[in-house]
Amino acid sequence: MSESLKSNDRAKFIGDESQAEWLLRVLQKTTVTELASLCGCSERTVRDWRREKFSMTYEAVCNICSNHELVMPLVERVSRSVSARGAGVLGGKALIEKYGKIPVDELQRKTAHRKWWNTQGKDREGLVTTAFAITVPKKSIQLAEFVGIMIGDGTVAPYHIAVTLNAVHDREYADYVAGLIFQLFKVVPKVYFRKDCQALNVVLSRKRASAYMQRIGLPLGDKMRNNIRMPNWVVQNEVYMKAALRGLVDTDGSLYRHNYSVGSKTYSYPKITFTSGSATLRSQFASCLERLHIAFHESKNNVHISRQSSVQRYLKVVGTSNKKFLKRLSN
Repeated sequence: MSESLKSNDRAKFIGDESQAEWLLRVLQKTTVTELASLCGCSERTVRDWRREKFSMTYEAVCNICSNHELVMPLVERVSRSVSARGAGVLGGKALIEKYGKIPVDELQRKTAHRKWWNTQGKDREGLVTTAFAITVPKKSIQLAEFVGIMIGDGTVAPYHIAVTLNAVHDREYADYVAGLIFQLFKVVPKVYFRKDCQALNVVLSRKRASAYMQRIGLPLGDKMRNNIRMPNWVVQNEVYMKAALRGLVDTDGSLYRHNYSVGSKTYSYPKITFTSGSATLRSQFASCLERLHIAFHESKNNVHISRQSSVQRYLKVVGTSNKKFLKRLSN
């Protein structure tokens, strides 16, 4: 890397593709871990770039394009000091234009805003109350897999859809899910790390996305109470069915190695388990395995695939998009 690039200059994306959209496209070819190593930063920084919490460094964009043989996106190189100073000036001007001065009483500001909202704001037509647009996806393998993910670890709420994953073990898979959401709806989702537990939420805050998911067969609210199941359009198409099974196991299942010893010999075999509290969903899952000629057995809330020929058949015809499972199987 030349000395001219070794700086804290920022990359301002000025083309049709935003920083978040470009990074999601890059992450279809690599991982957050690899990008962090390439750019000499932490994985958290890469995720903050993807969320557009911070602007990427110009050096990082150049490194990524060079190492992955990508065409340089349309960006403007901006000095960090100039960028920060300019943002401060613009912010100050905006506040003075709006309030006539720099407001210092935050409680007063919030009280005034609440009064305005209750008396005028909530009844206005416009961006405040109009649902944001999304691209409505067609039925596809990607959509079927996302349906499986949503049935496994997803939530359909009135104004958003979300997928909850383990913040430690599923970080790479969270990137995959975020990329899948963008691919389907053409909207960059937000990733929130929860403080109350070791979890993260991949969230698409779009009322129309929620309405669409309900329209294609996913219920609003509590999945167990609403007797969640794979929609007919998924299970009636074998290609879609395989994709949905992949999403289900990648979220509510596990691929692992069963290690045990007999005498002086140690054995290690891959096995697969799908877990659900819904008897309807477990029965539907088992029925799909039967159609694919994959042997299984059940116990309590679990469906197990233990026979090695069946495990191999599952991996061949269904597969996994969750890299943590592949790592387990390779060890």
